[in-house]
Amino acid sequence: MGPSKERQPRFEIDARVVYQLGEELISDEVQALLELIKNSYDADADYANITVVTRELAGDNSLHFPKSVGYIIVEDDGVGMDRDEIETAWLTISASPKRQMKAEGRTTAKGRTPVGDKGLGRLGSQRLGRNIEMWTTKAESRTEWYVGIDWGDFAAGVLSEAPVRWKATGKRDHRSGTRIIVSDLRSPQEWEGKAQDRLVRKLSEIIFPFGEVRPFEVYVSINGRRVELERITEAILDVAPMQFRFRFDGDTLSTTGRYRPTALLEPTRHARSQFQRLIQQDRGAGFYSYLVGKDNRRAAPVLEWDDEPGWFASFSQEYSLNDLGEVELVGTGELRDERAGDDSAQEIANPGPFHGRIHSFGYRGADLSGLEWVFDKQAEFSLFLGRIAGIRVFRDGFGMRPFGIDGNDWLDLGSGWTSAPSFYGLRPRNVVGYVALSAERNRRLQEATDREGFVESPYSRNFLLLMRQVVKSINDTNTRLRRGYNEYAKMRAQEELGIAGESTDEVVAEMRRASRAVQRLEPRVTESRTGLDALSSEVTSLQNVVARAPARQKREQEAATRALGEIDAALRRATGLLAEIEPVLADAKRLGNMADILQADLTLLRDQIVQFSELAGLGLTAEALSHEISIIADRLAARTRALLKELDPPVDPGVVAFTEHVHTAVGRLRKQLRHLDPSMRYAREKHDRITLRAFFDDLRDFYSDRFARKNIKMIVGEPFQDFAITMNRGKLTQIVDNILLNAEYWLSEDLRKQAISEASIIVRAKAPMVEIYDTGRGVSPSVEHHLFEPFVTTKPGGRGLGLFIARQLLDSSGCVISLLPDRNEFNRRYIFRIDFTGALHD
Repeated sequence: MGPSKERQPRFEIDARVVYQLGEELISDEVQALLELIKNSYDADADYANITVVTRELAGDNSLHFPKSVGYIIVEDDGVGMDRDEIETAWLTISASPKRQMKAEGRTTAKGRTPVGDKGLGRLGSQRLGRNIEMWTTKAESRTEWYVGIDWGDFAAGVLSEAPVRWKATGKRDHRSGTRIIVSDLRSPQEWEGKAQDRLVRKLSEIIFPFGEVRPFEVYVSINGRRVELERITEAILDVAPMQFRFRFDGDTLSTTGRYRPTALLEPTRHARSQFQRLIQQDRGAGFYSYLVGKDNRRAAPVLEWDDEPGWFASFSQEYSLNDLGEVELVGTGELRDERAGDDSAQEIANPGPFHGRIHSFGYRGADLSGLEWVFDKQAEFSLFLGRIAGIRVFRDGFGMRPFGIDGNDWLDLGSGWTSAPSFYGLRPRNVVGYVALSAERNRRLQEATDREGFVESPYSRNFLLLMRQVVKSINDTNTRLRRGYNEYAKMRAQEELGIAGESTDEVVAEMRRASRAVQRLEPRVTESRTGLDALSSEVTSLQNVVARAPARQKREQEAATRALGEIDAALRRATGLLAEIEPVLADAKRLGNMADILQADLTLLRDQIVQFSELAGLGLTAEALSHEISIIADRLAARTRALLKELDPPVDPGVVAFTEHVHTAVGRLRKQLRHLDPSMRYAREKHDRITLRAFFDDLRDFYSDRFARKNIKMIVGEPFQDFAITMNRGKLTQIVDNILLNAEYWLSEDLRKQAISEASIIVRAKAPMVEIYDTGRGVSPSVEHHLFEPFVTTKPGGRGLGLFIARQLLDSSGCVISLLPDRNEFNRRYIFRIDFTGALHD
């Protein structure tokens, strides 16, 4: 008897995997329905018609499950499928020809890039109901194909053995399309009552709700009632007092914005009165002139006057993706990813072109004059705004979770409400907006398998980086506008009081002068009141005498009585007025004491501002120190691990080497701390004679190791005319550190992006000037005009305070820092000049 033939072992897939995939990949009923709608879009349909019936039998709508209770029909006029497509795509788990189409850059006959590519539509349907049936046909075919599935058949057994109902029938016309019915609904209550409103609202969020052309139409009927998906029309968006647009063309990110005058209005009675006086009378022309004035420290050069009625100002800013710090790179070649080797060429991970809009509303005081046909009351508008608030992401008209849905604040708008640079910034509950992506242009932004966001990658991180730059551009301009308005209101109030242009010291002096005048006036007021009391008594006596006089001259008597009555009334009013003035004078006398307190507070405040600048500068130095210590600690740990291996068996030379390494590390730590010492509080008030050549030589030696690790050289070059200044050494260290650390950051970025091949920082001097520049690409044109203002930076997460603090510290010593107009080979400004005239040593 010959040897028995054993069956070769192989993988088998349990049918239950269908349940598991459906549960894990589809989050809820809306997402499950959306996957079916996406299939209609990918099939070049002009529409998808959705019918939901929750409590009736499927009846004639179903071929194999007519007694199922509750059903959903999704019907379209797309291209349909034939038998081969049904078997190779629809009935093959995770098979999707659409994925290959996207990879090859191909589109449908109508030019659509497929938005579905994971084969989720039919699996997701199990979240809706127990059964799914499909009728589909192509225009050129004479056959309509039917497929029916009971998901309950997949509860156990081998997947390939689960039954599939199959039928082919003839047809007479040339129509094409697909009709799907999902029956035996799992959660019919989700389509009824208040739950229905919530579900329809979610569907409205995901089917592009804005007034722009939708990719195709979606019609919904629930239990016989037509349901209108929410639309956000241009009329509603136009109510917003602040409106912004942005566009990334694959290289340059441009952000534009427009402001209505009401963008400056706060919903308080005083604010409205102030707004009417300052803005409405001249449409804001006076404020605009103030806002863009060269001498105004709140100047906003990016703003332009808007002549269109109903508008006040607009702005436009541009940033190159290559100019943004910390932009992520990928290896060159086909379909790059983060695993590219260190030796491969690198390029920016470009997420592809996109565009969008953001509208910022006020919940109170909105002008609804053009929306009477939609909203009867402000409260109705506020409720509507609450429903649609958020910045959502759409790909070819289909919303992507979780961006802006269910309160998701993916751009962290809420985190900066109380921070200085973004107090006047966008707020998540007050904005309505969208980002429009496409499957064709943004194919590197891959959706996660569970349809919740993007797959984490350099491309998705750069997309987020660009969007945060959009928000930053808007917030910075909003802040300049609103703070400028506050300053303008203060200036106008000073003008009305006749104290315009006066310093706080002059105001304090004016208070003291008023106090002294009141002190001189008080005794005279008291004396006058006493005299008026006496005179009033005499007039009263005279009235009595006249009244008792004989009536021989009645006419003269009556005239005298009238005159005396008027005099008495005037005297009483004057006496009452003086009685009211006396306590006011008593308060006014205290102006002198209040001025003394105010001056002390102002002096303290000035000191605190200087200390803040010093403290912030110290913080930047401390950040560099902590970073350096972290590097040293990492290397020390690595060295320790290496030694542990050497100690098995123990080897004395290794112990010696470790000890020497520890000594070296401690020496470097001490060197760092010595660098920080002059910036400490106890040393800040000391002024030193500093020879600049020696100062910069010391800095070069200090930074040599750190810069060398990043392939950066620091050169104290020629010409260098040595001279001496008198300044606190710690303050000067903080100033120069800010410039050097900025140069280090951007040189490292330029080297990483392969924009330059060599990196150097050069210092040169000619009394009383010192110039510091580097061989990098230079200052981005987008910030070159307001580089020294607070919160200006193109570093992601940067605070934009370094150069502002440097300018403040130099100003406190009578010195000036500027960015010279000279341009480098990249046509960018790049030389920082410090004028030490105010600190020259005698």
